[in-house]
Amino acid sequence: IMKKIISLVVITLILPIIIYGQSDIAKSKIAAVGRYTSTGAELRWIPDNKTILRLGFENSFTIERSDSGKNQFEKIITVKTFSNTEWDSLIASEKNPETKSNLELAADFLFSDKDAERSTINLDKGIAELNEQKNKEDVVYSVFVLTAIKDATVAKALGLGFIDNTVKAGKTYTYRIKLNAKSSIYEIEDGIVNIKASTNLDKYKNEVFVYTGDKKLSFAWSYKPELSGYFVERAEEGETEFKSLNTIPFYASKGSGFDGPTNGSFMDDSLTNYKWYRYRFYGNSSFGEKILFAEVKGMPRDLTPPNSPSLKQPTHIKPKEVLVEWDINGDLSDLKGFFVSRSNRDKGEFKILHKKLLSSVARNFIDTTFSNEENNYYVVAAIDTAGNLSSSYSAYVALIDSIPPIKPQISSAIIDSLGIVTITAKLGKEKDLKGYMLFKANSPEHEFSVIKEYYKKDMWDSLAVQTVFADTVTLNSLTPKIYYRVKALDFNYNQSIFSDIIAVVRPDTIPPVTPVFNNVIVSEKEIELYFVPSSSKDVEEHIIYRKTD
Repeated sequence: IMKKIISLVVITLILPIIIYGQSDIAKSKIAAVGRYTSTGAELRWIPDNKTILRLGFENSFTIERSDSGKNQFEKIITVKTFSNTEWDSLIASEKNPETKSNLELAADFLFSDKDAERSTINLDKGIAELNEQKNKEDVVYSVFVLTAIKDATVAKALGLGFIDNTVKAGKTYTYRIKLNAKSSIYEIEDGIVNIKASTNLDKYKNEVFVYTGDKKLSFAWSYKPELSGYFVERAEEGETEFKSLNTIPFYASKGSGFDGPTNGSFMDDSLTNYKWYRYRFYGNSSFGEKILFAEVKGMPRDLTPPNSPSLKQPTHIKPKEVLVEWDINGDLSDLKGFFVSRSNRDKGEFKILHKKLLSSVARNFIDTTFSNEENNYYVVAAIDTAGNLSSSYSAYVALIDSIPPIKPQISSAIIDSLGIVTITAKLGKEKDLKGYMLFKANSPEHEFSVIKEYYKKDMWDSLAVQTVFADTVTLNSLTPKIYYRVKALDFNYNQSIFSDIIAVVRPDTIPPVTPVFNNVIVSEKEIELYFVPSSSKDVEEHIIYRKTD
């Protein structure tokens, strides 16, 4: 029963692949590279699929060449993988230890049990085990590919390399590598490579950019497909011998889905600032050669600023002095000094208050140029011997302002027929003027009461200080006049003295008190009238009327 289930699972997994293959056949390409050397045109190639590579080992490759560039190819050789006997003889006679090790590694891969490799899938272990097995196989394959490409002896023994020594200098050739076998799964694309039979000494040169850091140097260069697997060597100032900084090559890479350029990069840290270092950059060519492609030098510099000073609350200690104090912690070995700046805004433009840098041991500064009419904010900055700068947070000083605005003046006070009074004050010249308070009373001897307050919100309020005030009074009053005065207020809430009193005369809309007759004496030819005059203060005259009927 278990065998039937496994068979069913395998069929279920394979069936979509077969169906998909019928509509869109998978492709495999033979990747090929070539170059011209003193020995001729050297070729290397390898299929991009492990299955097709195995097919190449079991069969052979045909090398064709076109001299005309018009797709007219001529077969020049058939290349096959060495037999077991040839491999044993080659490994035994090899004198170079590295090449011998590469041959042994390639032989292990080539002659591994192919049938066991194809039948080791165990569905009982689950997906995780299958993934782990696949990863191990991929690592082995990757190591093999790098070995096969970089070593000419290994490439030739594997049937993946060939040197054409019949080329003529100056001519351009096109080579085509064909697999002498067919695959039931993949459509195999031939490998094509063009080679010009000339030497290009600048082919591998590449510019490396140096970026200075603090006790470190960073390097970057544009990726060139001719080189990969980078090594870096360094020589310190005064040294002639370069020392390798990595024993394992590193590669330029980019994230999945990124279509931008690929760059190589390297960083060397734990260096000494202001000391020159020379570097040599190498890359492995597709033929396993270590190529020097750039030599540069760089000097790390101190780019780390000192710790930021901790600014205390500034204090107004005397009428003309503000004390600014601060602390600073951390490594002060390269501290050069301080400077103090001031602005009228928390995040405004701060201006330095002294011409010479304050000493590195200074912890206070007295400002005698602050403004009594504006806000004063301070910052303290620390600077080291390399010019690196750090700054404190800003701090505000509350000035002890006991000077009130000058005595305000009222320019005019007008009342109309409806009882609306318009009072106009003369604008004061104080920069810290916040506004005015309007007072009113019915008599100069009475206590004046605040009836209006006109203030700006703050120093940066764009509205002008209001100097025209309005009040409404009743006209039906026995009091003929109304009296006004104003006070000015600054942003420290200092009040000025009162302005002079100004009197406003109400329009007279009330008739005089009626006079009263209190005695009448009648004689033969006259009538004598006696009356009590009107008690109203503004009576100008009394008029007597008579009627006879």
